[in-house]
Amino acid sequence: MDERFTDILRSLYEGSLMDLAVIGSEVLENPVSVVNASYRILTTSKTASDDDTFYNTFLDKNYIAENCVTWLGQNRIMTRLGMERKAFIQDHFPGGCRMICSPVSVNRILAGIIFVPELHRTFTDEDVRFCDYLAWAVSVEMQKNDDYIIQDDSAGESFFDDLLEQRQADGAEIEARLHSLKIHIKDYKAVLAVTFKEKGMSDKMYMTLQKGLRENCKSPLCIYKRQAIVLLLSENTREAMDKSRASIEDFCRYRHVNAGISRVFTDISQTPLYYGQVLGLLSLADYLCMDRNVYDFEDFLTYHLLHHCTENNIGLDDYISQDILTLKAYDQKHDAQLSKTLHTYMLNLGNAVATVKQLNIHRNTFYYRLNKIQELIHSDLSNGETCFRYILGYKILDYKRYRELR
Repeated sequence: MDERFTDILRSLYEGSLMDLAVIGSEVLENPVSVVNASYRILTTSKTASDDDTFYNTFLDKNYIAENCVTWLGQNRIMTRLGMERKAFIQDHFPGGCRMICSPVSVNRILAGIIFVPELHRTFTDEDVRFCDYLAWAVSVEMQKNDDYIIQDDSAGESFFDDLLEQRQADGAEIEARLHSLKIHIKDYKAVLAVTFKEKGMSDKMYMTLQKGLRENCKSPLCIYKRQAIVLLLSENTREAMDKSRASIEDFCRYRHVNAGISRVFTDISQTPLYYGQVLGLLSLADYLCMDRNVYDFEDFLTYHLLHHCTENNIGLDDYISQDILTLKAYDQKHDAQLSKTLHTYMLNLGNAVATVKQLNIHRNTFYYRLNKIQELIHSDLSNGETCFRYILGYKILDYKRYRELR
């Protein structure tokens, strides 16, 4: 055992997860497979392409076959792995052979499993003890590669991680995995990512916040990833999704966290696209030093467009309406607020009552300013194309202001 353990330690310094599987296979004289908590194959010393009845039954592309996953659940193998934390021999495994099942734990949470089928040499008690050493080494390697989940619901979290990283992209396969994991996803979906204003938080604090967020959103899938808690929101109707998004703002405000929300979508295989939307949204908000609790992708479409223009060295000043510049020049010279008045009037869709209320001025003052604006720019403020040019110009000015605050 000492010599075998030395080989394992050497592989940790010089090799990879595949090298550990090869060492294990040579010692045990049987093939070794390592899977994560969502049953995705991380490495195997013998692949399904070989003419082997067991492996044709056990593996399905990059995952354990669904019938084997079902069997594991029905026979409470995963529960036993999580509770005993030691390798054991399981008789009558699907495929018609015995199997060593060895739990791989990270922070005392089941993060993976080593499976060794008894195909060539009969198992001994020494083999079971060796698998415990091998599981320890696999745990270290998984942590080196950051290929593990720290949450209690590891199977669901690992699946979600595969989904976000496009390791699971086929719609039919996704539905099959959801079915085997007993996860129900509703028709309307959105990706939510929550980041923290407070730095240096412990894993325990993250997990506490994650639990509260998941309960608040009733999210079927949730993971702590890249310094953020990422959730898949899921509702039966658009109206229910809108209510869920509103409750998120209250949650984030109370706990002093920031959140980004993607567009609503229906095709779950498109989840990585909307995850990318959220990451880009939070990155843009951070770049512009914005300080809101919730950032909605729909509300930041123009800022995204302007940011892409800036990144591609497209000057924005030429796209600010000359009428706006005229009003700003007048304001600066006469200490007036015509530009602000026009901007507010545009945002309120030409509603004078709402504009007066928002600016907190007398209606006579508003109409005096509006007449002055008309006198200076001679524009039809009821024309949609004109209003769009003004709104775009003010968005550019807002974007430039945010950049100057960096």
